Amino acid sequence: MIRAYTDGGFKKEHATCSYGVYIVPEELIETKEGVYKYGLVDYEKLTSQISEMWACKIALETLLEYDFNNDEIVLYSDSQYCINTMSKWYNSWVKKGTLDSKANIELWYEIMHMVKKFKNIKFEWVRGHNGDIHNELVDGINQVAIGRTTIEKVLKKFKGWLMNYTLNEKLNSALNSVIVGNYASIEDFFWWWLWSS
Repeated sequence: MIRAYTDGGFKKEHATCSYGVYIVPEELIETKEGVYKYGLVDYEKLTSQISEMWACKIALETLLEYDFNNDEIVLYSDSQYCINTMSKWYNSWVKKGTLDSKANIELWYEIMHMVKKFKNIKFEWVRGHNGDIHNELVDGINQVAIGRTTIEKVLKKFKGWLMNYTLNEKLNSALNSVIVGNYASIEDFFWWWLWSS
């Protein structure tokens, strides 16, 4: 499985849109390896929605560039507008014949034309700024595009998140296997740990 994380940013005072994308195969999810892309959006209309759509567009282009169109893909965005449009609204608009009345339709045509090239693609919404480390990563990459930070700082922070995340997952897994395997409850495990320390 290939995971593609996307995020867009919009600075209203300067009418600037930016995007961040991180693409990683499932087997490398616990490392900082993968493809990073970020930049400013070059489009006639600049809005928050356009920035999120542009991030999805760049992710799809990159997946096609790496010939991942035959792989299982999950594309993540913290934009419900993007996820809902790609997963259900667009097809509903086609059936109802209302495409031309929708906002940003030229960009949606381009995005959905690419989506059709994938054999197995899913779209998942992730809540922004809620502790999902990969969403935080693309948000950070997005900040690089507008000059608020450097890619080195973002990747260093991400590596720290991954280390903490991996250690916590391993610790939880070890505790659960010990508790489930040998003890009736967390209290039994606690008393065993206390007496054996």
